[in-house]
Amino acid sequence: MPASARWMSPESQRIKIIARPLTKAEERRGIQAAVTVLKGKAGERDLRFRVLWAELRIDKPARPRTPPLRRIAVVVVDYGGRRNLEFLVDNRARVVGERFLSLSPAFAADEVKEACAIAERDPRVVRLMQTGSFFDGVFTPGGYGEERPRLVGLRYAISRRGRPFELRAGVVVDLSAQAIASFDDMQTRKETDHRDLR
Repeated sequence: MPASARWMSPESQRIKIIARPLTKAEERRGIQAAVTVLKGKAGERDLRFRVLWAELRIDKPARPRTPPLRRIAVVVVDYGGRRNLEFLVDNRARVVGERFLSLSPAFAADEVKEACAIAERDPRVVRLMQTGSFFDGVFTPGGYGEERPRLVGLRYAISRRGRPFELRAGVVVDLSAQAIASFDDMQTRKETDHRDLR
């Protein structure tokens, strides 16, 4: 036993064990349990989903002297069902809780890559790229009502020597529908605004 552990109270030692980082095996079991439940509920529906992450969740016990509960929270995007879900998995790899997430979780790197591939098949984006514009970053689109499609906002910009950096377009890709949801041509809008001011 390490010297520091000898001076810990039994309660502190229990907390230290409960709060240890997730192992790869625990993470795999948690994800597998969540995916099994998700697939079971999908029925005949075509299921397209992505597991975004699994993380340790320590819940406060119902009774004061009971040790905290060590659980795994698994966050999943269900593209076909247009929803974001969190599954809570216990230490026996059983799903003990499930909830819808009203806010959109952070995008995974492969989601951004997929969104760029969808956007860059569109003729409007192809024309932008041909004029020297490039993918500049990601944003989270807001205000999409009751449905929860997985919307990824992409910014395209241009940078030319001797001229200021310029945003050219904002493209919103719906990963649920595998299509562009909106295209905001900032160059055309700027030209229209200049004409209106004359």
